[in-house]
Amino acid sequence: MSSEQIAGALQVLGVNFIFGKRYTDTSLHKQPERLIVALAQSDEARLRLSLIPLFLEHPEFSHHARKAVQDLGEPANMTLQC
Repeated sequence: MSSEQIAGALQVLGVNFIFGKRYTDTSLHKQPERLIVALAQSDEARLRLSLIPLFLEHPEFSHHARKAVQDLGEPANMTLQC
């Protein structure tokens, strides 16, 4: 999943923490667990940090985080937990 796809999904969800080109595929925002995993596993710190505003804007995503933790390796798991 590209950085632009992730940034586009965040924008669709009203999380304007990261700005990028408007990405036309907005299906990622309908898959909270997949989005959370993509953010936690990202090589870019700005995307990993956007987990915070995502959960502030959408606290209902917190129940998806519990399942996402099961799909993550150690570094990404620690990122999500923090």
